[in-house]
Amino acid sequence: MPEDLNKILISMFGEENVLTDEISLASYSFDASNVRRTPDAVVRPTSEEEIEELLTSATEHNYPVTPRGAGTSLVGGPVPTQGGVVLDLLRMNEIYEIDEEAGWAEVGPGVRVSELESKVGAEFYLPVNPDGLGGSTIGGLASEDAASSLSVKYGTMRSQIVGIRAVTPTGKWLDLRGLHGGGPRFLLDAILGSEGTLAVITRLTVRLRRKPQSVLTYTIDLIDSLDALTLYDELLSRGVEPAAMDVVHRDVIELAGEEVKDMGARALVTLMGPQDCVDIQAKRLEQALEEIKPLSSEVTEGINPGARALVIRALRESKLPAIFVSVALPPPQLRDSLPEVERIASRYRIRTLTITSIPLGWVLVGFVYDPLDEKQVDRANAAAMSTSELFSKVGGVLGYGTGIGASMALSFAKQRPEAAAAFSEIKRAFDPAWILNPGKIVPVRG
Repeated sequence: MPEDLNKILISMFGEENVLTDEISLASYSFDASNVRRTPDAVVRPTSEEEIEELLTSATEHNYPVTPRGAGTSLVGGPVPTQGGVVLDLLRMNEIYEIDEEAGWAEVGPGVRVSELESKVGAEFYLPVNPDGLGGSTIGGLASEDAASSLSVKYGTMRSQIVGIRAVTPTGKWLDLRGLHGGGPRFLLDAILGSEGTLAVITRLTVRLRRKPQSVLTYTIDLIDSLDALTLYDELLSRGVEPAAMDVVHRDVIELAGEEVKDMGARALVTLMGPQDCVDIQAKRLEQALEEIKPLSSEVTEGINPGARALVIRALRESKLPAIFVSVALPPPQLRDSLPEVERIASRYRIRTLTITSIPLGWVLVGFVYDPLDEKQVDRANAAAMSTSELFSKVGGVLGYGTGIGASMALSFAKQRPEAAAAFSEIKRAFDPAWILNPGKIVPVRG
């Protein structure tokens, strides 16, 4: 790290756009999971040229740069695990163009989901909305190839992006905006989901999705999470394919401050489409509930914020951090894997925050710990490593929906060494000085 880093940054951004005071640095030291590491400085660019200048300077002077959006990651994605400079992209929030007839918008990476939706009007929305509140930035979601409840119907964030403009750490520009005659899709896909490790995205062309005519969400309390798998099988047998089906395990609801009594899990089932189709599916779902006999159920109109919103609420209410493992499993593995996760948590005497999207086979497990208790920290790390190993053995894809980030980097390198080595070669081509978001996807250089 250069001794005159502060002078270098001020010369590029001006003193008012370089933060080095203790309070500011602390506010950029964590994400939604409360994984922490304090940066040496924070910069707040307002132009693409400033981002290019920062990256070329960082490559020349060898200091780390960690891009950051709204900080809603659960895997340490925007946490500066090796110090250096946090690149705050929230001021890159211009909405350049909206074409509702063609169904797309061009935006800056700092535009939040809620900001875009307020501009496009009531007919359109962005279905990938992990926190359920629209607080995530579009650039951050694209970098993580984020998923949310409605990814069952619409796919992950990759499916919502038509094109991007990005700059590499060596100052090379990539204009991959497909609707503007940009480059090939395979190169675009290399940047999307690379977690801010290959290039910084400065513009995105996003699909606009029309809202469905009818949406119903059923909230169903069950004795056990495995009952939700039975319910899903029952729905499929009746010709009902939910647009989303999240399962929230007991600890999430309890830590979020709600009384759970006999409930072991809560299923959130969303039906959407033309009114007559939703009416038919709703009738069949209610027939299935008569067979399953849940503890309780209720139906509301509109899209539920989803299970991840409850996880974030649980973290805020408990004021505790968590180490998260995210995976996409082959659907047949869910029934055996979920009880095994509970056994791992019991073995390490650690509490979990677990949610599942059954149609996607997506499981997100957080191990909650007291950061002041070193033994508990060690147990949480060991439980996360054991869970990653369990998921890998049954063919799971680590990092699905959240990115690998820092929390699964060591597990990814250990469980998928060939893939980790391949990523390292790709990163070396884009980022030879290894300055851009180091410590993510793979734990160390090379």
